[in-house]
This record gives sequence, C-alpha cells and structure tokens, in this order.
Amino acid sequence: MNFRFPLSDVNIQLVDSLPEITDVKFRDQFTSLNQNEFKFHVPEIADFYVQKGNEILIHALSDPINRNGIELYLNGSILGVVLHQRKALPLHGSSVAFKEKGLIICGDSGSGKSTLSYALSKLPEIDFISDDVSLITSDPIEIQPLPGRIKLWDDAMESFNKPMKEADQIRADVPKYFINPENTVQSPISLDIMLILELTQDANISVKEIHGVDKFKVVWDEIYRKEYLNGMKQSEKEYFNLITAICDRVPIFIIKRNDESKVEDLIEVVMGIINS
Repeated sequence: MNFRFPLSDVNIQLVDSLPEITDVKFRDQFTSLNQNEFKFHVPEIADFYVQKGNEILIHALSDPINRNGIELYLNGSILGVVLHQRKALPLHGSSVAFKEKGLIICGDSGSGKSTLSYALSKLPEIDFISDDVSLITSDPIEIQPLPGRIKLWDDAMESFNKPMKEADQIRADVPKYFINPENTVQSPISLDIMLILELTQDANISVKEIHGVDKFKVVWDEIYRKEYLNGMKQSEKEYFNLITAICDRVPIFIIKRNDESKVEDLIEVVMGIINS
C-alpha cells in the first residue's frame, strides 16, 4: 500500500512488528525516542517507527487499514520526526510565496493558519508552499516546498464553496477535510516574513512587530513537535544556530484576531505587511 508523504526519499513499509528502542532519551505516554530512532503509538490506527530520517515502518492496528488516519499522522508528527532526525528545522506554520517573497504563518492549532494561507494562495501572484509544517533550511535561509494537501474545517470549506461530500474527511468524528491547493511552489524560496496568529477577545485585529531577544523565543516556540527535542540534543543545537540567523534577518509580526475576524480583513492586514 502506498501512502501520501511529501518526501520521496523516505522508505515507507507496512510491517507485522516494530523494532525496540534500547537507548531511550525521551519517553511519554505514546512516544519513545532518541536522536535517530522514534516509536509512536496511535490507538486504533497504527504504531510507527522512524529511523535515521529515511525509513518509516508502520504496524496497522485496524482491519481494514485506516488510510486517512495513518496519512494524518504520517504528514504530521511523523514528518516532524523525520525532519528532526535530519536536523532540518520544521516550524508549525503554513507558508505561501508572493513575488519571490516567502511568508510563513505560524500559530497554535485552530488559530487559522491553514485558512488564511489557502485564502492568500487564491489571490493573483500568490502560490502555496506548505500546510501546517514548513521546512526551513539555512545558507541561504529558505522555505522548502512540502507537497501535500491542506486541512480545512467545515466552516472554512463552506466559505470557500468547497463541497464536503467530494473531499476526504480527516476523521469521522472531526469536521475537517483534506483539499488540494490550486497553485503551488516547486522550488525553494527565501524566508522573508514570519507571522504569528494569536486568538484574542479583542474586537479589532492588531499587529505588533517583535524586536530584539523576544524574537528568538517566539521562533523557538514555533518549532513543530518541539517536545521531541528533549531526546534529540544534536538537532536542538543545530536549530539554535539557524533560529539565531532567522532572528537576525527576518521580520516577525504577531497578528491578534478573534473568532469573528473575517478572512478578508486578515488578508488586508497581511498584504499591508508584505508591501510595507
């Protein structure tokens, strides 16, 4: 069985059992890992094992196999681990490109990253790069394309006139759907602007640029699956240097919005930042 995954140089196999990790550096209820090995248990879906950033073994826990469930975690936590093992920085953000400028939109789950990035990508001269996980590399600092689908909640699907019955639902109990982006970037593009979406109770959308030492903490907090670095000190050290370089060269803005903020108003704010 073939699974959707954005990296073509990773060997993915279904297996009957997984290897044990003997030198565990970090463990929680579902996870055990060290710098080069990772095991992850997802109840009723699958157990995963990742090794050296180039091999993924999957032991399915359902019959028939829950493909959507496996692909959800493959393109989320497992992708993050593969990148961590490669010491390639994954940020928890969606990204787009506008006239050779790369823009990453970060924030907590539910803050509107995917909805805003998809809305931006529908505008002329803006292309989609990646959803939810953005890969950042150094020398020069660039966003690397991660081809894949976008995850949108049911209200966003309705606002974009996307019929839910024609889309793959992520999980039967979650009103969130996979859709394909229309315009995508195929080559690396420089990281020029970083935005952090935050939900607030304030009535108006506000924008604040971050300066000085505060920038480092803001970017560090956006590392995707940052908790895994507790057992991956080599990756942690590598990221320290890259994030320092990002803070030196890339402007960072916090955009605060509430649940009622219109995507059109957010687009106006973002375009103002891009064109300033």
